Amino acid sequence: MDPNCFQVYLYLLKLYLNPPESNDQLDDSASDQNMAAVLGLLEQHANEMDTIKVLEAIPSHTRIKDILVFLENVLEAKASGKRRAQLQKALHYQENLLVH
Repeated sequence: MDPNCFQVYLYLLKLYLNPPESNDQLDDSASDQNMAAVLGLLEQHANEMDTIKVLEAIPSHTRIKDILVFLENVLEAKASGKRRAQLQKALHYQENLLVH
């Protein structure tokens, strides 16, 4: 994955959370729409974002329930990556045994 992808999605997330026109307080409907866009972005692109930076960027009043799909997607991707790495390691080990 291109590291610039991580930055683009994080920038978009921050833009949704703090839009340029937010010099004044956003009304509740605009704020809700932005939060809905944030949650959609997190759900669709969970694996293309730096998880730590996302968690630092989202408001502290965000409920776990709201970001649950994001967290599940991230954990599943991490677990899948770990399983893949373990399988690769085992295959390389077996290949090494056959060569020697």
